[in-house]
Amino acid sequence: MKLCISLSGDIHPLPGPDTTSKLLKCRQHFTETKELALERDFDILTISETWFNSSVTNSVVEIPGYKVFRLGRLGKAGAGVCAYVKSTLKVKALKDLTEISESGLHQLWIQVQNKKLRSLLVCIVYRPPGNWNCMPRE
Repeated sequence: MKLCISLSGDIHPLPGPDTTSKLLKCRQHFTETKELALERDFDILTISETWFNSSVTNSVVEIPGYKVFRLGRLGKAGAGVCAYVKSTLKVKALKDLTEISESGLHQLWIQVQNKKLRSLLVCIVYRPPGNWNCMPRE
C-alpha cells in the first residue's frame, strides 16, 4: 500500500505538520488548489487541514463543476477537512459518521456513486499533531 501511495507522486506516505503548506489557509493556496483540480480533472479531491472557519462560506471556496463538503474546527484556527466531488457524481455526506472527537480527530464521511455502480465510502481525516490517543494501537 505504501508503495502505491508513493508512486502516485502527490501523496506523502507519512504526512505531518508543515506550517508552510496549509493548503487553503490563504487565497493563493486556494487558487492553486482550484487550478490543480481543474487541470487534472479529479473526480474526488480531499484536503486535510483546510483552516476554514465558520466565516468562510461554501461560495467562497467553490470550484466550478464540483460539490464541496466540509468539516471545520469550531472556535479555533487550523485543522478542518473537506472534499470536492465532481458534480456529475451522486454524493451525500454521512452525518451519522461525521464528527470531531474530543481528542480533535476530524472524520468527514461521504458516500459517492457513479451511475449504477456500487457506492464508495470515503473518509477524510485530520489527526492533531502529537495526538496519538485517537489512533488505534498496532
